Amino acid sequence: MPKVAIIILVYNGEKYLLDLLPSLKRQDYPEESCQIILVDNNSQDKSAEYIKNNFPQFVFIPNQKNKGFAKGNNIGIKYALEESFDYLVLLNQDTAVEPNWLGELVKTIEKDEKIGAVQPMILFWDKKDKINSSGNAIHFLGFGFSEDFNQIKNLNQEEREISYASGAAVLFRAKALEEAGLFDENLFYSEDVDLGWRIRLAGYKIINAPRAEVFHKYSFSRNKDKYYFLEYGRIFTLLKNYEIFTLILILPLLVFWEIGMIIYSFLKGWGNLKMKSYKDIFFSFTILIKKRREVQKMRKINDKEICKYIKGKINSNYEDFKNPLFKLINPFLNLYWRLVKFLIHL
Repeated sequence: MPKVAIIILVYNGEKYLLDLLPSLKRQDYPEESCQIILVDNNSQDKSAEYIKNNFPQFVFIPNQKNKGFAKGNNIGIKYALEESFDYLVLLNQDTAVEPNWLGELVKTIEKDEKIGAVQPMILFWDKKDKINSSGNAIHFLGFGFSEDFNQIKNLNQEEREISYASGAAVLFRAKALEEAGLFDENLFYSEDVDLGWRIRLAGYKIINAPRAEVFHKYSFSRNKDKYYFLEYGRIFTLLKNYEIFTLILILPLLVFWEIGMIIYSFLKGWGNLKMKSYKDIFFSFTILIKKRREVQKMRKINDKEICKYIKGKINSNYEDFKNPLFKLINPFLNLYWRLVKFLIHL
């Protein structure tokens, strides 16, 4: 069986680990082919004690301070790559898994060596018949969202290509990460959008595996800092990953959108954070240019191909976009994106 590393980033997660770690013990993937790696971001609760006392067979990597989502996961990913695992799974601490989940993920990725990542069916912990995400989408203005958020699980759903896989639960091919790179540690909340985009640029497919089920104790946050990180990450990712010609084509609508977002952010009380996102992008421009060069040098496919997996509409049922304005503007956004794709294909 292929060797798989399951990487779990822990931060004050004892109450979650009580469900997650026993569920991993019940999985039916051969123990000799699977290693569970827990990276602790300097938890202040009894997470570390619980792990050491109850699961001494798991690899435990303590950090001396909270290094955040991207860097914390990257520590675990680097460890797994050095140990020559075939596949790496990232799993949120607030999840639990079905016994066959990992076998189903491996079965899917083994079908084609050009599959770089596979996402399971992520269901709500407290509504196990409803979907948190069965595959995420990227909007052409940089937003990431679940396409079927809160819909009833379809028992007949087939595997399909998706724009990117949710960072809550995803299996990566080790080789794909070695080529596309790890999480961008400059980002927060947008890391999985960016990494999925780069995996596609490296020439890999991203697939969902609906028969692999993970349950997520999902909670939505509207704190203002989150919107700062999302806006910073959205623009940083666009400027880094698109080809220049595509950026030129979307620029008129991007400017129009940003004016609207500035007005909206001030009306909602986080306008200062929106302006801070522009300032921080400006001051990190040198880093952005360096990373952009690396991405464009690495890319194996052009935007003509990438744009097949980028959407013109936003899912207005998704938590971040529950606003009548999104429903009103969606047809215009979609029409504009269709025009851009037409011009890219000329």
